[in-house]
Amino acid sequence: MPKRLFLLFVIVAVLSVRCAPVAPPPPHNLAEYERMRSDNPQAYPSRTIIMKNVQRVLDTEQTTEHRIASMQLVLHLGADDVTVMDHLSLVLSEPNSPYQLQYAVLSFLLEKDHPNLARYIVPALARADQDPRLREAILQWLMRHPSSVVLGQIVKLWSDEPSNTSIREPLFRNIAERVSGQTWDQALLDGINSTEHFPRGRAIEVLARRIPLHTLKRRIEQLDPDSEDMGALQSFIDNFDYLPTTRTEFAAVTTIFKSRLEIISDAARLNMQWNSDYGYHFNVRDFHLLSRLARDPLRMTLRRTQLILEISKAVIQRGHVSYSRLSRSPGEVHTDRFSLQVENLSIGDLWNLYLLDEMLRRPRVQMALKILSGHNRSDENSSQGGLVFYQYGHGEAVLYPPEDLAEASRLVLHGRDALARFGTRFEKVYNTDNTGPSPTQLHSAKIGNFYGLTLTSVDENTFCAHYYNPKGIVVSLGKFSFR
Repeated sequence: MPKRLFLLFVIVAVLSVRCAPVAPPPPHNLAEYERMRSDNPQAYPSRTIIMKNVQRVLDTEQTTEHRIASMQLVLHLGADDVTVMDHLSLVLSEPNSPYQLQYAVLSFLLEKDHPNLARYIVPALARADQDPRLREAILQWLMRHPSSVVLGQIVKLWSDEPSNTSIREPLFRNIAERVSGQTWDQALLDGINSTEHFPRGRAIEVLARRIPLHTLKRRIEQLDPDSEDMGALQSFIDNFDYLPTTRTEFAAVTTIFKSRLEIISDAARLNMQWNSDYGYHFNVRDFHLLSRLARDPLRMTLRRTQLILEISKAVIQRGHVSYSRLSRSPGEVHTDRFSLQVENLSIGDLWNLYLLDEMLRRPRVQMALKILSGHNRSDENSSQGGLVFYQYGHGEAVLYPPEDLAEASRLVLHGRDALARFGTRFEKVYNTDNTGPSPTQLHSAKIGNFYGLTLTSVDENTFCAHYYNPKGIVVSLGKFSFR
């Protein structure tokens, strides 16, 4: 071939390659898909478009917006293929998958009644309350695909229901029975008695709201205990005729059983005496007081009338700072005066008041509080509270570091076997506008089932003390000196 002819052939070949039309990429969203259908409807088969976009849905390097757009296109084209659904389900196990994407995938798979969702349903249930429609879709799916894996999560949702006559009550019962193959109540009792992970405290809440306590106690006593927690319940029924009815009480019972087994019988003897003398009914928040008093013969002899007299003599001679947060509803009378509330105070309350008052009068304690007040005013991150324990015949305050004052902390764990929680308001010298427990503290005491004490700075040399209990009763112990 002549050289000039060869060059012309090469040039034509190159130009022909350059001028050949380049195929556009597959559409990645609904808008691009509609343009493809208009411009070149045969460019890509639906199967190819679906699989390419499934890859984009699973691509964590894509933005959330792009992944959701691809998901919408997949749904538009009809992803009924089981293989496609299995691929999409991988989004649900992705640790940092965006919620919007997980929601879209899970909603689709639930709608298609995909059978292999059990392991994904558990984490989805944890945030199902954010969307009532998703919650209902999950519950309906569980009815069609019962699994023991999700029984614990059902119990968690169930325990948060405000009423046992809600419209979802039959649904919860049906799911529990289908999952376990037993009656719903037996399924929950077996869960508590199981050695496997199970929300036992929440299960107790569900049972206690729906079964008379005397019946529930009898059924628990008849079980052969396989778990340590079931042994704890049976021990407290046997020793105190007491069954916890909330997850907080349940946690306290099991903690005490595991760590204080050797003194349960001592507390039970004093409990029986209080019941006989004062009609007292045991609550686990009083275990610390009962068990320590039972081993302190010098203290045990004080009667209710003597406690009232001693407390009255102490508080009447002091000045008081009125509790400023007492709500006042029409027709209701609120007071923080001890003399006007004696009849509403249990023998446990009276002992707490007696021991706390005695503790706050000790010069060593007052000097420690003076030092603490200085730290609080100079450092807003300093510790402002802790727990009071019965030690060596007296109430002893133990300060906890700031990081341990939050819920789900060491303070909560240790507080299950303590007299009371205490908090200080020493951040200002003159702080009487913040006297006494806040509404949040009163609510926490009710939910957490504990007694509390607030100490508030009155001036440079004085602080005041207010005691409160889970029933919302507040008692002023009066003003004390900083030493």
